[in-house]
Amino acid sequence: MKNAINELFSSCYFFFFLEKDEKKELEKGILEALSAPTQNDGVDGFLTRLGESLRKMAYRDRARIEIEIMQMVYERECELNINN
Repeated sequence: MKNAINELFSSCYFFFFLEKDEKKELEKGILEALSAPTQNDGVDGFLTRLGESLRKMAYRDRARIEIEIMQMVYERECELNINN
């Protein structure tokens, strides 16, 4: 993982302007964030299953279903007045 972070940093323009201790602190923070456990809820499980099913479909079918799902969500958000 540390090599991946170094590779990412080497391609970031801002990284060259950080002091050595700032680079170490930033690297440590990123490693902590990436290694922190995540908590999944029922929505995450549903989306995982949905994603697995969509990946099995042809692009055209998958795209059509994705659009339909997003339209349903948008319409419901409008009904509930919660769209951001």
